Amino acid sequence: MIKTATAPYPVTVRDAYFADLQTDEIIRVGYMRTVGLSIIQNTQKIPGSGRITDQSSRITGIDLTVSSSRLPAEIVRKYRGKKVSENGGFSAINVKNKFPAFAFGFVVENSDQSFTFVWLPNCTMTENNETYQTTPVDGANDPVQDTTISALPDPESEDLLIDYNQGEVKEGFTPLTEEEFFARVIKSFEDELIDSETATTPGA
Repeated sequence: MIKTATAPYPVTVRDAYFADLQTDEIIRVGYMRTVGLSIIQNTQKIPGSGRITDQSSRITGIDLTVSSSRLPAEIVRKYRGKKVSENGGFSAINVKNKFPAFAFGFVVENSDQSFTFVWLPNCTMTENNETYQTTPVDGANDPVQDTTISALPDPESEDLLIDYNQGEVKEGFTPLTEEEFFARVIKSFEDELIDSETATTPGA
C-alpha cells in the first residue's frame, strides 16, 4: 500500500533568543529576517582490499548564519567580548577579546499554524557584520545585520540542537507553548521538559 505524504512548510522565522549561560538571563529579539543552519560533518573513507569498503561520519558542529534588521547593542557587546566603559557609552574591540559562550534559540511559524522551537545550547558569535549606508532620496533604508554563530556540542550531554515541533505532538496531548519551551535553556535530551505535555485524553 502506498501512502501519500503531506507536510506543512515553514512560513517565516519569528523571534530569536539569546541566553547567558553564566546568569541564565534570556533575551528575546524580534528583528529576525533569516536563520540558516549548516551541519558540519567529517567523513572518513575506509579502504580495504584495494577499494573503499566503508565510511565513518561524525557531526562536529553547526554553523548558523543569522540575518536581522538589528541586534541590541548589549547582545553584540557581550558576545563579541567587547570592553565597555563604566558609564556604558564607550565600547572597544580588542585583539585579545574572548567570545563568551551562550545558547541561541529561534522560532519558526509553519503553514499549518503550528510552531517549531529550537535551542542550540553551546554557541559563540564568530562574526557580526554591519553595513552603514545613506538614506535614498526616494525611499528608506533596509537595514541588515549579518551574524555568524558557531554551535558546538554541549560539554556534558554532547547534544548540538534540540527542537520541538508542535505539529508532530501525538493526538491527546497539548503542545508546549513558546513561553514554556524558552523558559530556560534545554541542554540535553534527558531534560525534564521532554515529553512533559499535558494529556487531554484519559489514558493518553
